[in-house]
Amino acid sequence: MALTSGAILKMFHNDTTQQPVIQLLEVKLISGGPAVRHRVIVSDGVNYMQGMMATQLNHHIESGQVQSLSVIKLNEFICNVVQNRKIIIVLNCDVVQSSVPMIIGQPLRLDDNGQPVAGGLPPGLVPPQQPQQQPAPPQQQWQQAPPAGAPPQQPQYGAPPQYGAPPQQQYGAPPQQPYGGAPPVMMAGGAPAHHGAPAHHGAPAHHGAPAGMVSMPYGDAAYGGAY
Repeated sequence: MALTSGAILKMFHNDTTQQPVIQLLEVKLISGGPAVRHRVIVSDGVNYMQGMMATQLNHHIESGQVQSLSVIKLNEFICNVVQNRKIIIVLNCDVVQSSVPMIIGQPLRLDDNGQPVAGGLPPGLVPPQQPQQQPAPPQQQWQQAPPAGAPPQQPQYGAPPQYGAPPQQQYGAPPQQPYGGAPPVMMAGGAPAHHGAPAHHGAPAHHGAPAGMVSMPYGDAAYGGAY
């Protein structure tokens, strides 16, 4: 909803030639007088000042067409001094939008000299609410951070090794020797012994026999009888 920017400052200086679109920040009944009157706060989105609605406009307020935060068009108004303060007297208006959910702009109050005064809105008025952004959820960490003073952990690939278990054999690599085991037995010609076949214990190796001959045990059969 577009308001007539700068209209309040012109109205403060008795410029009644315009027909501005303004917002009523507040509409409040003035009690204690012989006639029913309503005090208003008029705003152009930049500045605001005090005002009053003429009694001939009470039906707009009583019917609910004009209420706090309504947007109206001023067809006729004057600027009077009441108790050493300038106020706007609204004599005739048209309702542009009856119900508005929030204050338009961030208007500042004009002091008695027509200067904007910082300090926000009058007591009881709620400033426009800015949408709050929700913080992004923290990203999930794959590993728990090490305690303070601990050495940095090395990246691990696959399942972590178990303590006490022999290292796993890699594809294409020779079989690794078990911890504490004997080295593999080599046969003649460089071929390794077949693992899994139990060694024959108790039979001594025959030394000194040439290839192709069978050694015989010492005794009568070896030498044809007696010595």
